[in-house]
Amino acid sequence: RISEVNARYLIENIGDDISVIKNEIEKLCNFSKDGEIDKQTIDFLCIKTVEASVYDLVKKIFACDITSSLNILGDLFFMRIEPVIILHTIATSYVDLYRAYSGKKAGKSTPQIVTDFGYKNRAFVIDRALLDAKKFNSQKLNLSFEALLKADDSLKSFSSDQRTVLEQLIVRLIYIISKGEAVDKD
Repeated sequence: RISEVNARYLIENIGDDISVIKNEIEKLCNFSKDGEIDKQTIDFLCIKTVEASVYDLVKKIFACDITSSLNILGDLFFMRIEPVIILHTIATSYVDLYRAYSGKKAGKSTPQIVTDFGYKNRAFVIDRALLDAKKFNSQKLNLSFEALLKADDSLKSFSSDQRTVLEQLIVRLIYIISKGEAVDKD
């Protein structure tokens, strides 16, 4: 057995490729026998997609957990994930956050935000973003986007060490969330 919540969690972590889902479910069923498939079992047995790994990084950034954030970044580099893909996924999470924040600020309900921004079958993204948006105000969002743009420019310049650029980005984003100001004030 698997609950609806855990089934969604499984899809978020392994992706929506039907053959991968089939293989992972077979593995989970064989391991669990007649028991319930829970989150711990999914985390223990299933291989996460790159997106899920980067989303874990974003969760740790939003939680201001610098140690876990940098450890996950190290894992992503070990897996040889392109730095541009890591940055893109972080930036996408911030766009989701901005949309949720803006929608709530405009007095929209969650279903309206989902519809207005075309999240149709991905309402869980807005639900998660709404929880994270509680830590933000417009200044924190603006500073975060400035930090993301600066990192993007640095990665594209090829003159900077890509790992250092992303490590600095993580520190900047966490500092912005916790202090409400930029690390390197101009």
